[in-house]
Amino acid sequence: MGCVAVRGGLKAIENAERLVRYFRVKGDSWSLEVKQIREQFRLAVDQVMAEGSLYAPLYAAAALKQAEGDTIEVSFILRALRSSLPRNHYAVVADTREMEIIRRISATFKDIPGGQILGPTRDYTQRLLDFSLMEEGSSEIQKFKDEFLTGLGDDDSPDFPKIVEMLRREGLLEEPPPKPDEPLVDITREALKFLAPRSARLQVLARGETGGMLAIAYSVDFLSSRIRNAII
Repeated sequence: MGCVAVRGGLKAIENAERLVRYFRVKGDSWSLEVKQIREQFRLAVDQVMAEGSLYAPLYAAAALKQAEGDTIEVSFILRALRSSLPRNHYAVVADTREMEIIRRISATFKDIPGGQILGPTRDYTQRLLDFSLMEEGSSEIQKFKDEFLTGLGDDDSPDFPKIVEMLRREGLLEEPPPKPDEPLVDITREALKFLAPRSARLQVLARGETGGMLAIAYSVDFLSSRIRNAII
């Protein structure tokens, strides 16, 4: 979107900012606490942290409050904050066999070793509006939590073998050729250059807007299904 001249100068900009704040607080309901947003809007918090490339749940929740739930605006806010912070740590490569699993779904293998685990998902709901939430109170919430947590054990997450390793043992997949070590590109510190290396491409995808990434995923899946049908 192009920029145009604004009449009124600094005063117009200040009034615009005050108007934004007024629209956020003009109702007569209690102001949302940042803690509430962090705990009850966990998916929105996770989304903006990924798109903003900054793991800071508290700041992400505060930004959601500031931007009135506009996740695109929140991502801009977090990116601006991230650019002012020093880099203190580097993530290590995770071994997925050591991860704590709460959801594990395979669309490729029906009888996947270890079984399919639904975890917290709305995939099998009818997505009908729950009108009871309009009158939800703390007593109903506490009753549900007590009933749900009763009888739950502290069993460790089961061990899940990697399907790729099983296919390689059976000779269905080749071992990938060793790749020379290459320095990781940090796109938050270096300008993106093409042709971009794999590390840069993965970072761009990880920080992409969720709706755009979902559209790409569905289009690739649709194209793959058309190719499979054409081959069959």
